[in-house]
Amino acid sequence: MRKGFLGSIMIMIVSTGWAWGQNSRPSEPGTSSVSSLEGEQPIDTRFQQTGFGEPNPITLPNVPVPAPPTMAGPSSGPVYPAPAIYQEVNPDTLPRPEENADRHEVERFWGSADYLYFFVKSQPSPYPMLTTSIPSSGGVLNQPTTLPLFGQHDIQYNWMSGFRVDAGMYIDDWNRLGVDVGGFWLQKTDQKSTFQSDAAGNPLLAIPFINAVTGAQDAVTLNSQGNFGGSSLIDTTTQVYSVDGNMIWNMYRGCATACKSLSLDALVGVRFAQLEESLTQISTSTFLGQSGVPLPPSFGPFPASLGVDNGNGATLNILDKFHVLNQFYGGQIGLRSNFRWNRWLFNGTYKLGFGDMHSTVDVFGNTTLTRGDSVPLTGSQLGGVYANAQNISRLHRDTFSLLPEVNLKIGYQITEHVQIFVGYTFFYMNNVVRPGLVRPITLQPGLIPISPSYGQVVGVLPAINNFQTTDFYAQGVSFGFQFKY
Repeated sequence: MRKGFLGSIMIMIVSTGWAWGQNSRPSEPGTSSVSSLEGEQPIDTRFQQTGFGEPNPITLPNVPVPAPPTMAGPSSGPVYPAPAIYQEVNPDTLPRPEENADRHEVERFWGSADYLYFFVKSQPSPYPMLTTSIPSSGGVLNQPTTLPLFGQHDIQYNWMSGFRVDAGMYIDDWNRLGVDVGGFWLQKTDQKSTFQSDAAGNPLLAIPFINAVTGAQDAVTLNSQGNFGGSSLIDTTTQVYSVDGNMIWNMYRGCATACKSLSLDALVGVRFAQLEESLTQISTSTFLGQSGVPLPPSFGPFPASLGVDNGNGATLNILDKFHVLNQFYGGQIGLRSNFRWNRWLFNGTYKLGFGDMHSTVDVFGNTTLTRGDSVPLTGSQLGGVYANAQNISRLHRDTFSLLPEVNLKIGYQITEHVQIFVGYTFFYMNNVVRPGLVRPITLQPGLIPISPSYGQVVGVLPAINNFQTTDFYAQGVSFGFQFKY
């Protein structure tokens, strides 16, 4: 009986130890916890044995136990975290996927500077401006010994230097809408040619034209063997520049972090361009004869009664000048492409301007005779040879014009923000007036001051077209850099 009682006690002790080992929460030393539907209550397993009878439990104070965290879902199923607080989101503020990929990779500001090395279209010259021949031919074209000295072909200009600048920025949060301003400038270049006879008046120099009275070739001579020497300076200049401002809309942009990326921008804006050119001929005759020798007959408007002392080198100066200013005002559309392959860059800009071409033509001529001694005496007549009383004026004209421009560049990314480029540019203008076409070739001899028939206007004056239009282009290479940030 006693052994059975002791065995029961041992079974109770073993069962209590097993239940303690299954508790998931650690307990304080000397305590255990018993699970129930109402929670867990810590119970001190220490008790006093008064014998082999029932133990005397020790009453513990009631210790509050924190409630378990609230979980979603049924108590018998899986445990889920509590749902987050719902926030209403405006879909218009969400970024588009293609924009979000490179929003922080596209530079917001940019600027570039290029050195330009260009050549331009030659100056048209449909008729010679200076000839030479034996004295008997008088420098008249179509004579066996007459040779053109200048103007028988278009006048070529030398290569010229210039620069181009460009700057812009995006003005929206997503780097899609921006502004850009820029322009280029080419230095003023000229082409000069000088022709001069020797001290004896050789060879003969003459200015040719078509006689409006007879319809035949004619000429006025600048020198005469043994009587007076002659020279002629012919100078033509050209200069072009352009400025434009555009709004930019990025139509497509690939991922900026990829090794290859493409970007396409549409351009809409305004443009101004100016082409300024001139053609000038300054001819001089210097008297070689002794004092008292009468003036040659071709200088009829200046009679010998002026008291010119030929022995002291009286001079006759003839000026013909044609100046043309073409100014373009208009709108512009365009496309800009940028392709990157690792560090290599391939850029292209294509623009088309359309608007008004305002042309201003100035024609001026003058003939002056200055005596060669110490007594100041000068005689002057209005008009030269090509610029005479028939066409001396200032005229204006407006016409529709197109102005395309193409810029192609190959570059290399040398730092995070700096790129270097080499490129090619083609710039074109149509419906422009050029001074080589303003110069008339059919003249009334009675309007030329150095002609023997000066003042004797016969027949109807020939029509003068001061607005014969043509085109103009400039093209060349560029070297520069671009900074982006």
